Amino acid sequence: MEDTKDNEMNFQKVKLDYLARYNEIFKRKSLKSTIRLTILLTLFLNNKMTFSNLSKVIGISKGSMKNNLDVLEEDGLIQSREVFTVKGPRLIYEITNEGKNVYLEISRLLSSGGK
Repeated sequence: MEDTKDNEMNFQKVKLDYLARYNEIFKRKSLKSTIRLTILLTLFLNNKMTFSNLSKVIGISKGSMKNNLDVLEEDGLIQSREVFTVKGPRLIYEITNEGKNVYLEISRLLSSGGK
């Protein structure tokens, strides 16, 4: 009987720790938007993309895309740089190490379901 109570208490602590970590991650302004989470996932999978390609893949207006990218960049999850090509300057966005770590943490939390 005592072991059952101890196991139940440990289980509850694990759940509370999971919820605390989940809340800590999603307190970030940059992660309170499904669009920004989708951008982060897209850059995680592709490492870097042009602004135009990101807009096409995500399917939002360029103005909305710029606003969302700015929020992610201000939080240090992505970075941008301008490159010059034969077709003219291109804005490239890439995920930072911090962005990769945050994405992996979200993925671990969601796949574990608090277990």
